[in-house]
Amino acid sequence: MKTLFGKTLGSLLGLSLALCLVFALLSVTLIGQIHTEINDKALAETARLLSAYLPDPADAAELRRWAREAGGASSYRVTIVTSDGRVAADSKADPATMENHGDRPEIIQALSGFQARATRKSNTLGMEQRYIALPIKDGEGKIIAAFRLSLDTPAMESRLSELQFLLVTVIAFAAALAALVAVFLSRGITRPLGLLAAAAESVPRGERDAPGSRAGGRFELKDRRQLARSSREIRVLGEALDSMAGELSLRAESAEAKEREVEAILDGVSEAVLALDAHLNLRLANKAARQFFDFPQASDAGRKTKPCLLEISRSPALEEVARKALESSSAAEVDIELYRQGSQRSFRVLAAAYGMQSGSREPEGVVLVLNDLTVLRRLETIRRDFVANVSHELRTPVQLVKGFAETLLGGALEDPDKARRFSEIIGRNAARMERLIDDLLSLAKLEQQERESLETKSESLRELVLEAIASVEYAAMGKNLKLELDCPEDIRVEVNGGLIVQAVFNLLDNAVKYSPAESQVRIRARRIDSRLRIEVRDQGPGIPAAQLPRLFERFYRVDKARSREQGGTGLGLAIVRHIAEVHGGSVGVESWEGEGSLFWIELDANAGARLG
Repeated sequence: MKTLFGKTLGSLLGLSLALCLVFALLSVTLIGQIHTEINDKALAETARLLSAYLPDPADAAELRRWAREAGGASSYRVTIVTSDGRVAADSKADPATMENHGDRPEIIQALSGFQARATRKSNTLGMEQRYIALPIKDGEGKIIAAFRLSLDTPAMESRLSELQFLLVTVIAFAAALAALVAVFLSRGITRPLGLLAAAAESVPRGERDAPGSRAGGRFELKDRRQLARSSREIRVLGEALDSMAGELSLRAESAEAKEREVEAILDGVSEAVLALDAHLNLRLANKAARQFFDFPQASDAGRKTKPCLLEISRSPALEEVARKALESSSAAEVDIELYRQGSQRSFRVLAAAYGMQSGSREPEGVVLVLNDLTVLRRLETIRRDFVANVSHELRTPVQLVKGFAETLLGGALEDPDKARRFSEIIGRNAARMERLIDDLLSLAKLEQQERESLETKSESLRELVLEAIASVEYAAMGKNLKLELDCPEDIRVEVNGGLIVQAVFNLLDNAVKYSPAESQVRIRARRIDSRLRIEVRDQGPGIPAAQLPRLFERFYRVDKARSREQGGTGLGLAIVRHIAEVHGGSVGVESWEGEGSLFWIELDANAGARLG
């Protein structure tokens, strides 16, 4: 792309060279014409002057002598032709050897009484000549001869060429001078404009002088003195650009501040917010949206086109919600499910078109606000399941208590055996309801402790495990189970001892209940780096792999019928998980069907220091 300097210089140089060329052509032509006219006039004047001293044409010898003297003293050729065309005398040749000149155009005109001019090649001399012929009259006015004076054309052209060469040299020098002037003139015009153009290019990049610099916050110009020396128009243009650039910078800074403010506000919103254009391409996304849809803040960095909604969300349903809001130019609220990173999330989407405040019939785009309802839905599901499970767990023992109580009141009290058996059933179901209520209270207490500080103290881990083992020894003896402990005596931990005993007891209680008679239950405690791990391994029937992820949920049972027969409430493992979590730990399970299961609790050895 040509620069302004190149275009200006090219134009000025072209104009200067064209003018010089035209002037040279006109000058050469005009000088040639003037030279010819001057020579013709001088030739005519000389011819008239010489003809005035012409001797008597009747004296041939004197005439020839005079012609030789007149021609020899100058560069002219003198020829006298009689009225019959015969050459009477010639200064350059012998008249006797010359042909009759009666047919020469200039001789014919001269003998007719006119002054004549002609240019042609001389047959006598063999070169081009410029002729002028005059009539010679006697005393009576009768034309008796023609006087012809000629000059070699090469001699004339030689002098003309010298003059033309001098003129062309002068014009060439003038052209070179004009080119030099054009260079300086072009640079003088375009250099200030180039400085202004460079400053204008720096406007989008914000390359302004520092506020405290000598430029006073103006846009950077490489040479302000050059601009100051420029014409008034360019100085006015520079000042206008400087003022406009300053105003633009202030507006840009204000817009950037407002944009940062909007981004900060949007990033502080927990809902995911997406602003899309009329083609559903991304214009703006807050932090929550970027995190959920997993794309960086500068989503369009290095891209000529911005990503579309379908590319970001991979959800045709969400795209359909946005498109309908855009087409209807109204707000819409829809609940949809989105799948991301292998999990399903529930969202309430509010879609609203924007950009119609200025009377435009078509919206500029649409804003999507995604409110994540996944946790609320999960909590609602847990609440419903909890109510259903508690109702189910309480319904059976309540019905049994009610039924057998009514039976006793209906007359079974008179039968001692039935009364005793029915009373035992009522007692077992009352105990079952009591255990369920105790477990629910334990869970409620643990959830409360998750929000408050946990009272801890340094405990011997072996003593805590032995206390839990003692609680299940009687049941283990009834099935002839061997309880084996592997726990170093020097391990001490900052925990709530009662909760740890309860957690280990729940694991041991399950192991004893589901282990076959005369098998082994192994308890192992050890330190792994900064963690403490308590393991309970049984030789029971094992647990299917598909049921392991839900094993620590409330009221979840692998074998519901057998669990109830064993007196379980379905809350034991949920209590273990909560106890581990309030200590900053975790729980886990590994199981092999037909071989047994391994349950473990991992605690942070320094949990007490943080929670106490």
